[in-house]
Amino acid sequence: TLDVAGDIGLNSLLRHNDDSNTYLRFLDDVMDLLVGGVKPIAFSTTSTHINPQNADHNFLVDASGSAAPVGPADNAFFVEGSSGNVGIGTNSPAAQLEVEQASAGGQTAVLIDNDDVDQIALSIAAANTTAHTVDITAANTTTNVINITADDCLASGAGIAIDHNDGATTAVAPFGIKYDFDKDGVTADTVTSAYTGIQVNMADAATNHAGSTLTMIGMDIDVDSASNAGANTNIGLDIKATDATNNYGIVIITDDAAGSADIVMKSDADNADYAVLAAGANGALTIQTVDAGGAAADLTLIVDGDITATA
Repeated sequence: TLDVAGDIGLNSLLRHNDDSNTYLRFLDDVMDLLVGGVKPIAFSTTSTHINPQNADHNFLVDASGSAAPVGPADNAFFVEGSSGNVGIGTNSPAAQLEVEQASAGGQTAVLIDNDDVDQIALSIAAANTTAHTVDITAANTTTNVINITADDCLASGAGIAIDHNDGATTAVAPFGIKYDFDKDGVTADTVTSAYTGIQVNMADAATNHAGSTLTMIGMDIDVDSASNAGANTNIGLDIKATDATNNYGIVIITDDAAGSADIVMKSDADNADYAVLAAGANGALTIQTVDAGGAAADLTLIVDGDITATA
């Protein structure tokens, strides 16, 4: 027993008896610890250095409530000495950073709370060419795989914005957004199911001022080419619906009120010139042509066959 009511001065080492390579060493403004010849930590005036020898030495932090050797808060923070991988909630991280939460974790696994209004909360700079930049494997049944809530915040921005620039000169066939859905389960007898590839649900829930002007567009498609050299083709919307009992390319339900239309087709030369198709009560169909600058909105039918009318 050593009982000192004051200071102890050491020139260099505080060594464990009968263990020559386990000691606490003091140098000028430096202190380090060696255990079995491995230096797990070193201190200086400028840094606290964990594993300065780059040894195969794990760094482990447990939290309150953990029970050795296995407990609910073991591996709160873990650095694998052999790889440098970091694990939160795991002592075998399979990536540079792996966050693992047990089935009874009871909290969000990763939370980013950014209150700096002019800084990006999460930035990913990837040079991927043959692997996904973000990969999500989900087992959701009644919740969303990705859920975005934007309340009273978008004045001119977008909920999701994709800026895709492609300088390819060889044959390519990329997709801006691709949704590949395969139904491989048999719908059972008396079961009614409905699947939707893309759903846009926009609602104006306010009573606007009588002098206001508001336009809501469910889907806006603009396909443009800088020139028509070569054999280039622009298709605004390509729809195929086949092999079901009933196949419909487009189903449109529009208000039957005056001034409404199911389809409005505008002239590229003058957008004020247009034609209208409107289906109303009892299936009545109205075809209207409008020439804003005159009365030349003719209706021309070019038929390669018969025109048949059935009353």
